[in-house]
Amino acid sequence: MPSNQSTIEEGSSRIESLLVGLSAGQEQILSQLGSVSTDIGLLKFQMNESRENAKERYADLRARIDLNNDKLGVIMRELNQIDRDIRNPKFTVADTR
Repeated sequence: MPSNQSTIEEGSSRIESLLVGLSAGQEQILSQLGSVSTDIGLLKFQMNESRENAKERYADLRARIDLNNDKLGVIMRELNQIDRDIRNPKFTVADTR
């Protein structure tokens, strides 16, 4: 019987050691999961912030483009008027020959 008792104690001791190791591994995994979860939360925040910045930049660029298009329209009308004035002068051109 003493031999069986020592085998049972050795087996029990090994099982206990394995359980302690598993418990430590589980704690480490849970800790890393918490860290990963925090990182994912931070990335989501940064992504949302970047998205908002991109929307603001897009709106700003659209406003600038519209303003530039307006300015170009004014310049184009002025150039067309100059072209018409050159082709059809409002004064008579005297022949100087």
